[in-house]
Amino acid sequence: MDHKCSYVVKAPARHLIYENFHVKEHSTTKTSFEKTIFTIFEAPKCKYSNMNKKRIDLPLASRRFKALLTAVLSNGQFSACGELMYQCRCSYIAFGLGSVGMDKPIQQKYKATRGCICFRMLFSRDWITGISELITVARLATGSCSMAFSALEFTVRRREPELIVPAKPTPYGSKFLSDIDDRKGHRFHTPTIHFYRNKRDICMASTCKIDNIVDVIKKALANTLIFYYPFAGRLREAPGEKLLVECTGQGVLFVEADADFSFSQLGGDFLKPPFPYLEQLVYAPAEAEDILHCPLLFIQVTRLLCGGFIIGFSNNHTICDAQGLHQFKTALAEIARGESYPSILPVWERELLNARDPPQVTFAHQEYDVIANYKEKFTSLDDMVQRSFFFGPKELTVLRQRVPPHQKACTTFEFLTAWLWRCRTVAIGYDPKEEVRVAIAVNTRGKFHSPLPTGFYGNAVAYPVAVSTTEKLIQNPLSYALELVKKAKDEVNEEYIRSTADLMSIKGRPIISTVRTYFVSDLRRVWNADEVDFGYGEVVYGGQAIGNKPTSNHWMSSYYMSHKNNKGDKGSLVSVCLPTLAMKKFAVEIESLHDD
Repeated sequence: MDHKCSYVVKAPARHLIYENFHVKEHSTTKTSFEKTIFTIFEAPKCKYSNMNKKRIDLPLASRRFKALLTAVLSNGQFSACGELMYQCRCSYIAFGLGSVGMDKPIQQKYKATRGCICFRMLFSRDWITGISELITVARLATGSCSMAFSALEFTVRRREPELIVPAKPTPYGSKFLSDIDDRKGHRFHTPTIHFYRNKRDICMASTCKIDNIVDVIKKALANTLIFYYPFAGRLREAPGEKLLVECTGQGVLFVEADADFSFSQLGGDFLKPPFPYLEQLVYAPAEAEDILHCPLLFIQVTRLLCGGFIIGFSNNHTICDAQGLHQFKTALAEIARGESYPSILPVWERELLNARDPPQVTFAHQEYDVIANYKEKFTSLDDMVQRSFFFGPKELTVLRQRVPPHQKACTTFEFLTAWLWRCRTVAIGYDPKEEVRVAIAVNTRGKFHSPLPTGFYGNAVAYPVAVSTTEKLIQNPLSYALELVKKAKDEVNEEYIRSTADLMSIKGRPIISTVRTYFVSDLRRVWNADEVDFGYGEVVYGGQAIGNKPTSNHWMSSYYMSHKNNKGDKGSLVSVCLPTLAMKKFAVEIESLHDD
């Protein structure tokens, strides 16, 4: 936007620009752009407010509003903030964005209090549904919940990290990881996050904090580590780059934190990634990159002003996969609720997924191909952006209409993977003759003739790939990509995972090729967020912790998570990371689903 120019905008956009300048802090000297805004936005004509009698001093109002929204409010400040919130609502009405159901009651309450409506009254239980949007509106420059999150300026105050050790003595010794666990592509910490809304009356006062949630989780963690004691150990490397866990009981790292914001300011019930302030909510110190000399698990519990809380996890991927981590979290939640034992006792037995003697590599394993003489399309993470896309029943119906009858029975995961792989390839613009790949994380637990024991929490995931040239993938109908995805996924059986373990042992534990590769992981059935119930809050989101800043481990990946959109439709939420320009093209491809 050229600050020297004036622009004609529609009323909804005018409101957002107006509120952005109403809230955002400015210098006392008006810029040329502010003067332009003043000429466009004289105080909105609103019969319910004194706002139509004079212009608002935007810099003064913004500093006042910002200070009030970020403070622990006294009674007088509650009233002052209430007045500013009322003015915010009036501008909302003036631009045609109000609703009769909310506007009239607010007007009546304002008159009843003689023009001194109280912020605390606005956020009482009876008013929270309609009025909570005002905080979001007041901090927005544009309109989505994820943008509301990114527009926030909040502080998370961490206390000193502490080690939580098992509550009782645990066995000391060494435990080898399997050849599926310790492949080099697993040697990093992976973050997950859970958001909990206060189950009690919702209010904005700081007195609503659940002060003892931290103590409850710390005690539960110590007791859970009695059963999952390898988590309290440290990794060591044996000859042949083989990893083992020394069960030393040193503990996992725990951080207690307090935030100066409430749940509604994060997007409320429709919270979804990316989470811009993730680094404040998931503790991940730089030393975690050295996996041999740091805890295997980091946990941060952050209390919110409204009594809700957030739990961020960062676990070493070599210890467990997504299902194994969910099993641990569920056990932690059960013990926090007062249980003495987890409902599923953990089983180590990593030797079940070691290489055979002698090794027998019986599959091609194209996922580990070494691709020489290639030119990477992009090399920097600086221009990458993260987004999430929702796919509900309507979108899946459209996709099923695009394939022959014999493919309509394919799974939702197969349809989405084929479609997203195709859209992503178009958006990035690979050369027509170049090979592109999609690597699929497949949980093999149900594919053994003699099933892995209940409670096994190690890695049991294979990564088959579907391969095509760019031109074939793009020029052929969706059925072509769908057939490739289904074939790769169906190839995985017990022999496939055993062949993978054998490959690891004789090939030096290679990393999956990342050249023109798109990674997808279906977490919808693995992670049931409702099972991680600590008894103190209602879970609103539980899943992969995805921030605005892509990481080297996740920028090529998409995670599929169960989600409900703001219309109440249940579906799949898919995270996507692409360069800015490619993301715009990708979004256009996705929108074509709504054109049919």
